[in-house]
Amino acid sequence: MKQENKTRILNIVDNRWWSGTAYFAVYVTKALKDVGLTSDIVGDHETLAIKKAKELGLKVLSGFNPRSNNPLKYYSDLSGLLNIIQEGRYTHLISHGPPSHFWASRAKKKLGDKIKVIRALSDDMTPKVNIISKGIYRKYTDYFIASSEALVSTFSTAFNIPRTEFRSLLGPLDLTELKNSSKFDRIENDQVVFGLIARLSPVKGHSLFLKAAALALKKNKNLKFLISGKEEQIKKNDLQEIAENLGISDSVEIFDNFDNVNDAISKVDVGVIPSLFSEVICRIGMEFMASGKAVIASDINVLPELVINGETGLIFNSEDEVMLSEAILKLAEDEELSKKYGIAGRKRAEDIFSIEKFAERLASILE
Repeated sequence: MKQENKTRILNIVDNRWWSGTAYFAVYVTKALKDVGLTSDIVGDHETLAIKKAKELGLKVLSGFNPRSNNPLKYYSDLSGLLNIIQEGRYTHLISHGPPSHFWASRAKKKLGDKIKVIRALSDDMTPKVNIISKGIYRKYTDYFIASSEALVSTFSTAFNIPRTEFRSLLGPLDLTELKNSSKFDRIENDQVVFGLIARLSPVKGHSLFLKAAALALKKNKNLKFLISGKEEQIKKNDLQEIAENLGISDSVEIFDNFDNVNDAISKVDVGVIPSLFSEVICRIGMEFMASGKAVIASDINVLPELVINGETGLIFNSEDEVMLSEAILKLAEDEELSKKYGIAGRKRAEDIFSIEKFAERLASILE
């Protein structure tokens, strides 16, 4: 007779927006549920993370909001969390963000060894190190999971915690949501299309991408450059103006954000991620590879961990437009190499990033 797995996980998420951290929280919850564990989530029901969790059919708890920061409600808030833990018989709390981690640590202080607290690290902010945070990280946290080795290094150093207490896990990515096809819906069928798909924010390196495009076009006119993303600090008109000033507007197409990432990815031959900061998860990098595309990426945070230089794509030094242009030309002029990287990227997505493989590795850590 098969014995029931007694591991029961409660994920606590406090992120307000649909960010990388929110994505990580929701899909960690889903991954663990998919391998047969009890894996539920609690958070502010008005946030996009919790709304997405509901869309995916995850069990969302009520009665506690980790975003609450009213000192007068401290004891009632803590009581709400403790009631959820005890009624759900949860054995593990995974906290996704500093506020969630604070509340998980308070529950640990109250319940002791009855629960394990895991801090999930997928934040791209510098950790705040003080007396309170040191206590939370060192005394009331059992271990850590991180979306990249870069984050392991940052937090291990900041809080002087041995690296042996951290596990880095690339992913998770639901491959069923992505198409793996060599057929391209290109803008121009005879041109090699390089695509940057990201929110229009300075940290994503749009200006660098256009400058590198200008350099590459001086040596190869048979190139097209696509940009797609939601307008934020940067507007489409800003990028169009840069392209015009560089004299490459005829070779650049700027689209609004696509509702379905497949629609954007299908228009490019090679994905480009020229980020200057952020990228502690980089879902688009995983999506490019899962779709069978070669990837050119900067050496920021998780990117060199996702994209294996010379195997699934090319890594260039951040902010180096000349090196980026050379990588663009290399893949534009060697179609077989680009295809080889794309095939290897798809295999890497299946073996490493897929939600199934991610769940197996994470579940083994929790046992």
